[in-house]
Amino acid sequence: MRSLSYIIITLLLGYVTAEEKLAKHFSLFSVVTFGNEECTSSSSVAGGATAGTCYSSTECSDKNGMAAGNCASGFGVCCVFLNTGAVASTITENRTRLRNAEYPSIATATTAQSIAYTINKMNSDICQIRLDFDNFIIAGPSVTTENVALSAGTVCQDTLALTTTDVSTWSSMPTGKLCGALIGEHLYVELSPTSSDSLTATLETLVSGTLTPAIAQRVWDIKVSQIECHATYRAPSGCQRYIMEQSGKIISMNFYKVTGSTYSANAQNSGIDIFTSNIKTCIRRAKHMCCVQYDVCTTYNGIALADWENTGGTANMGSKGVFNEGWSFDINTDPFLIDASQVNVGLVDSQCTGDYVEIPSSMSRSCGALFGSHYNGMNTRYCGSKLGANWNYVTAQAKSSSVCDCSEPFSVSIHLDDLNDSVDNNGAGDSMDLAAASLPRGTCLDYKQTPCYS
Repeated sequence: MRSLSYIIITLLLGYVTAEEKLAKHFSLFSVVTFGNEECTSSSSVAGGATAGTCYSSTECSDKNGMAAGNCASGFGVCCVFLNTGAVASTITENRTRLRNAEYPSIATATTAQSIAYTINKMNSDICQIRLDFDNFIIAGPSVTTENVALSAGTVCQDTLALTTTDVSTWSSMPTGKLCGALIGEHLYVELSPTSSDSLTATLETLVSGTLTPAIAQRVWDIKVSQIECHATYRAPSGCQRYIMEQSGKIISMNFYKVTGSTYSANAQNSGIDIFTSNIKTCIRRAKHMCCVQYDVCTTYNGIALADWENTGGTANMGSKGVFNEGWSFDINTDPFLIDASQVNVGLVDSQCTGDYVEIPSSMSRSCGALFGSHYNGMNTRYCGSKLGANWNYVTAQAKSSSVCDCSEPFSVSIHLDDLNDSVDNNGAGDSMDLAAASLPRGTCLDYKQTPCYS
């Protein structure tokens, strides 16, 4: 009996020893798996380090990506996808960057270009495409006023138009046609549940005798991200921009001013309102925050935003008054102001039928303890010479007020139409005229979330 036990124990020990040896042997061939997460490339990429996707070196090669640095503790490579072609192309990889061929230098083409980037879903569970304009400058509007014929719809010289399979015309998209400088901005585009739905971004450049590459300063670097339907960072439905910071700036498109740009036809002409859009910016509520306060920016991109006076019209319709670069998207206030003393005011709600900023269920006051009779004065639309329901007609005292919104979800929509502030609209030099020095730049709002109050 003892001999049998000894033999069994010996066999078991031998089995364990063999198993251990086998495990050690196969550990040399263990498969390492890692997620295809975002990574930062090495600086070897033209223009410097950029975002890529972590893949194995074989996967990166098979996908025609560029390996630039390591990730996943050295088991993967940071795979960068660059599209620098000046012809129509199809994009299927997440985090692809759309760039001009010369990037980071300006585009040198002297002939007209039309590049259609078609972004297909990388899988059926994609609901949004996010475009990050890390660097984007093309020629801006051809005029300095909002003198836009209804049939034209836009005065952009170069254009970027966004369409989808479901919404095939740019005029039906909330973004309209984009141009000028969009540096640092981003846009979300909603896709339908259909797996074949795609986004097409068409970039077209104008060629003229005076709008040379040196003047246009065209350069673009757009990061294309695909957002899965279940992603926690997906933008709320109907939002073209989604901000997660507690404070920052919200601007109308092309508010960014390029150094050295001039306000004349066939020039760079950056920093001017580009019209025909209805872009909604949503703000994610931060913990312990209950309201958002908005104020007209005093500076943007390090440049002070100054007051200017429009002297091109007659005062009795409100177009003759003092405006600020940070709030100058709608000069004509006909027919709501009928007296010369009513210039320099802020209009609200039904008085705003052309260009306006929409902040639903908000108040013309700073955020804070909610008391006072004015607490019940709720507005949704804002326009005119000043931000807020401001009826102080004295020029020296007329100032934009703060606007406070304590109603979730927090959002700001900038609505710009295609027929406003015409020069000599009826041929009689009417009050809609703009002075030559008037610059309807759009709007720039400083926002900050404020704590909850008892």
